[in-house]
Amino acid sequence: MYNPVKIEKKWQERWQESKIFEANPDKKKKKIFITSPYPYASGPTHIGHGRSFVNGDIFARYYRAKGYNVLYPMAFHITGTPVLAISSSIERGDKILITRMKEYVSLHTIEQKRVDEIVKSFVDPWKIVNYFSNTIKMDFKSIGMSLDWRREFTTGDKIYNKFIEWQYFHLKEKEYIEKGEYPILYCPRDKNAVGEDDIASGDELDLNINEYICIKFPFKDGFLVASTLRPETVYGITNIWINPDGNYIKANINGEIWYISEEATHLLENQNKKINILEKFEGNRIIGKKAKDVYGIKEIPILPGEFVDTATATGVVYSVPAHAPYDYIALIDLQKDTELIAKFNLDRRETELIYPIQIIELKGFKDFPAKVYCERHNVNSQLDSEKLDLATSENYKNEFYNGFLNEKCGKYQGMKVSEAAKQVSEDLIQENKADKLYIPITKNLRCKCGEEVIVSILKDQWFLNFNAGDWKANALKCLKNMKIIPNKYRLNFENIFNWLEKRPCARKRGLGTNLPFNKEWIIESLSDSTIYMAFYTISYKIRNLELKLEQLTPEFFDFIFLNKGNMIELSKSIDISEELLSELQEEFLYWYPVDHRHTAIMHISNHLSFYIFHHVAIFPENHWPKVISLIEPVNVEGQKMGKSKGNLIPLANIQKRYSADLFRFYISHGADFGVYMDFREKEIDIVKNHINKFYTFISEKINQSKYAGVSFKDINTKYSKVILSKIIRKFIVAQEALNEYNIRKYLQTSFYEIFNLMQEFYRDTNHLNDFLVVFNLVYKDWLKILSLTMPHLCEELWEMSGNEGFISKVIWGDFNKQHIDKNLELEFEYITDVIEDIFNIKKIMTSERSDEIYLYTAPEWNYRVINLILLKKDNFNEIMSELKKEKELLAQKELIPFIKGQLKNRIWEKKIPQIVETKLIEDYRSYIEKRVNSKIIINSNFDPKNRANRAKPYKPALYINI
Repeated sequence: MYNPVKIEKKWQERWQESKIFEANPDKKKKKIFITSPYPYASGPTHIGHGRSFVNGDIFARYYRAKGYNVLYPMAFHITGTPVLAISSSIERGDKILITRMKEYVSLHTIEQKRVDEIVKSFVDPWKIVNYFSNTIKMDFKSIGMSLDWRREFTTGDKIYNKFIEWQYFHLKEKEYIEKGEYPILYCPRDKNAVGEDDIASGDELDLNINEYICIKFPFKDGFLVASTLRPETVYGITNIWINPDGNYIKANINGEIWYISEEATHLLENQNKKINILEKFEGNRIIGKKAKDVYGIKEIPILPGEFVDTATATGVVYSVPAHAPYDYIALIDLQKDTELIAKFNLDRRETELIYPIQIIELKGFKDFPAKVYCERHNVNSQLDSEKLDLATSENYKNEFYNGFLNEKCGKYQGMKVSEAAKQVSEDLIQENKADKLYIPITKNLRCKCGEEVIVSILKDQWFLNFNAGDWKANALKCLKNMKIIPNKYRLNFENIFNWLEKRPCARKRGLGTNLPFNKEWIIESLSDSTIYMAFYTISYKIRNLELKLEQLTPEFFDFIFLNKGNMIELSKSIDISEELLSELQEEFLYWYPVDHRHTAIMHISNHLSFYIFHHVAIFPENHWPKVISLIEPVNVEGQKMGKSKGNLIPLANIQKRYSADLFRFYISHGADFGVYMDFREKEIDIVKNHINKFYTFISEKINQSKYAGVSFKDINTKYSKVILSKIIRKFIVAQEALNEYNIRKYLQTSFYEIFNLMQEFYRDTNHLNDFLVVFNLVYKDWLKILSLTMPHLCEELWEMSGNEGFISKVIWGDFNKQHIDKNLELEFEYITDVIEDIFNIKKIMTSERSDEIYLYTAPEWNYRVINLILLKKDNFNEIMSELKKEKELLAQKELIPFIKGQLKNRIWEKKIPQIVETKLIEDYRSYIEKRVNSKIIINSNFDPKNRANRAKPYKPALYINI
C-alpha cells in the first residue's frame, strides 16, 4: 500500500543522516553551482515559492545524475524593515498583524498557548528571524529539496555583514556609489526609504516613480501649476481643466505663489518644498477665469473637468485635445453640455470655438491622433474610462516612439517626441517656467508597517549610479553572453538595463549591514543581495574555523574572491595560516561562477538585474553568471494568489494535504516556464490517481519480474523489441527536454508517455515473459529519470528492487541506446496504421460483430515501381526508360496512372519502410488479432467486394466479414 507521507519522511531522514547533498570540491569532477533566491524570513513560504524552488531542485538533481558535482545551497534574507515592522506592530498591539502571525505560527505549532508565547516573543526582531528561518527550512525539507544546509546564513549575520562591507568598499572605489538628492519611495512612519521587500506585495507591483513636470501658467498674482508626464505637448494647449468639486489652495511655495490642489501639499512637503498655505477654495471658484500660456502671451480658459483627480500630482491638468484622448472627449462632452456651460457661466461661443491644436505628426494619420484612437476604441464619453485608458496608452506609445514635433513647436520643430520630452522639460525648468514632482506609478502603496508609501527627496542620500563609467556596458555584455530561459524574457532585461539610472542603496533604519564609509546608513535589502552566492562557497568554513570578525578584512575577501594581495603578508596581518587561506580561495575558485540561477519573472526588474550589475562590478569576466531560468507566478483555481483572497497555500501544508512528490510533479508538469501555472484541486486529484497507479504498477511488476530474464537475447517477439526501442527513445527525448530546460516536456514524456506504453504493452502482449524482460531492462532507468521530480517514491521503489544506496546519487548511463531500432519502429508504425484503419471501419459498421477481417496487400509490381521511383526521383523519362526493359511491367494497364500518382505524392521524399507487407502482418498476426478482437486472413481468394483492387503499397485494403 502506497503511503506517501510515511515514505517521504523516511527518505528525508535518511538523506539528512547520510548528508548526501553536501557538496565539497572535487577536482576530478566537473561542477555545477545552482542557486535560487533565498526566502525572506518574516513569514511562511507558499506554493508560488514552491514552484520556483522545486524546479530549481529538479535541475540540481539532474546535474547530479549527469555526473556533475553539484552545489545547491540556501540562506535567509532578513535585511530591511519588514522584520522590524512586524516587531513594532506586535509591540503596538496591532490586532490584525498579531492574528496573522498566530496563523503563521499555527502552521507548525498546534498548542495554542505555545503559539501565543511564540508570537509575543516576536517583539524581539531576531526571534522572528530565527523562528521563520527554522520553519522555512523544515518546509523545504518536507518537499524534498536537495540543499546543502551547511552553508546557510542570514543577511544579518556578522560574518555576512563583513562580506557586504567589502562589496561596498569596491563599489565606492569604482565610483559607482554617489551621494546627493534623489527621489525615493518613503515610509513617513518609519522615516525611511523603502523598497520591494518593505512594501506589501512589493515583488508583484510596479515600484517605479513617475516624474511629473509641473508647468507654471501665469494666473492672477502667481501661477496655476499644472502637472504632466508629456511636457512637449505644452505647445498644443487649448485650456486648463479644474475639478469643480475639488479642494484647492493658494500657497507660497519656495517664494512663489502657486494655485494647486490641497492634496498636492503633502507630496511637495516631502520633496523639499517650503509651503505656506494662504487660502483654501473649491475648484468651481476659478472656473471660467483665464490663465496665460507659459510665455505670458495667450490667454487660456479654465474649464470644469470632473475627471481630474486632485490627489494626482498638482490636481491641475492642462488640455491638449489633439493628442490626449481624455482631453479630446472631455472637450466634446463640454461643448455639447449647454447646462454645464450655463452652470459655470462660460462663454458658450468661446467654448464651442475651442479646437484641437495638432503639434505632433504621425505617419499615416490624417486626423488628430486623439480623435483617431477615441473612434478606434468606440469612446462615447469621458465616463468610458477603460476604453480611454486603452486609447491613451496606444496613442502615447505611438507618438512617443514614432512622432515628430511640427512647426508650432518653435525651436523643437522636427525633433522626435522621445527626445523632445526631455529637452522641453529641461529648458522649462532652467527658465523657471516649470518644476518637478515625483509620484509612485502604483497608487496606494503600503509599507508593511501599514503606512502609505510616498515619494520623498532625502538630502545626502547614497545611491548607485548605473550609468557610471562602463558599468552598464559590462552588464549588457554579460547579459549578451548569458542564456535566458525562456529567451523571450531577454528583452525585459534589456529594457530594464536601458532604463536603470540611479537607485538608493542605503537607508537610516532596518536590519542589515551598515554602510562602511558612513555608519549612520544601512545598506538596503536588494543592494546587499546581489553577490551573496559567492558567500555560500566559504560561509561554512568561516564558521567551522571560528574566524573572528577582525580577521575578515577587505584584504581577506580580496584575496579569496579576487586573488589580490600577497598571501604571506596577509596571513601574518590577520593571523590565518597560508594553508587555510589557500583552502578558502580554492573552494571559491572551484565553485564559481554561478552556472544556473532559477527564479520567477517578477525578479527581473530588481534582483536579477542587480545580480548581473553587481557581478560585473566586482568580479572578473570568468566569474560572471551563465544561465538564468524563469517561471511565471502560480494562480489558484484561476485567480491570482494573495492574502486578501484567502487562497494562499503554504508549503507547510503540502506534505500532509497532498504529499511532496505529488506536489513536485503537479507544480512542475502544470505549465511551461513562460506560462502561468494554475493550481486546481480537481486536476491534482487526477494526478494523484496516476501516481498511485504508477506506484502500484511498478511495485507489482518488480515482484513479478524477479525470475524473468534481464538480457535483450531473452526477448522473443518483434513487438516486445519495438516497445523496448520506443521506451528507450523516450528516455532520450526526456533527457533532451531537460537539456532544453523544458521540465513539462520531460515529465510528459518520461511519465505519461512511457507509462501509457508500458500499460498498453502489458495489456496487448501474448508473451508475459517478454513483458517482464523488457520491464527489467527499463524500469531502473525509468525510476532514475523520474527521481528528479518524485525522489521519495523512486527511492522507495529503488530499494524495493534490491538496489543499495540512494537513487539520488546514481549517475545516469546511456539508457541502453543500443536497443533502439528505427527499422523495427518504422515497421510497427505500419502495423499501427493497419489497426487504426480497422478501428475506423468498425466505427461506421452497423454491426459490432466481426468474425473475420481480410487484409489485401498491393500487387508485387507496385513495389518494384516504387523502388525505381526512389532511385530516379521525379525523372519520368528515366523511369520509363528503365521500365521498357521489363515487358511484364509495361503490360500492366494501371502502370502509367500508378507512376503519375506516386510522382504527384512525391513518394521519394517520404519515409518508406523496407518491409515485405505479408511477412510483417504475419509476424504481428497475434498482436493484431488481440487488438481488433477478430481473426486476420491475409490475401485470401475470398474477396466478395473486390477490395483487393483498392490495395496500395503500404496501405492494405480491408474487408470485414460480419
